[in-house]
Amino acid sequence: MSITRCCRCGRLTEAPVTVGWRDTGSGPGHTISACPDCAPTVPVGPSPEDQQSLLNPR
Repeated sequence: MSITRCCRCGRLTEAPVTVGWRDTGSGPGHTISACPDCAPTVPVGPSPEDQQSLLNPR
């Protein structure tokens, strides 16, 4: 179980919903999470796969 802060309301949640991914440019990226109440209202951000395809287009 992980406790994470919601990206929308800032509350701590024990049931985080992944809504996006933020690349840091140096080192590992960060998962963007929302609480179950806010998750439906948060626009879905890019996934690690989306960002990888932007960096390495086919």
